Amino acid sequence: MTKYLLRKIHHTTDEVFLDATKAKDNETFVVVDAESAEEAKERVSKEDDE
Repeated sequence: MTKYLLRKIHHTTDEVFLDATKAKDNETFVVVDAESAEEAKERVSKEDDE
């Protein structure tokens, strides 16, 4: 089954935007809580090592 990443954006004008991105066959999306992009990458790479 095809996978999509959906982003829901609440604009300051009270409009809501939805954006769908189709995942490629060799692609995985991961959501990570982090203070920076570098920290997020470190967390994901640590999970991959386990």
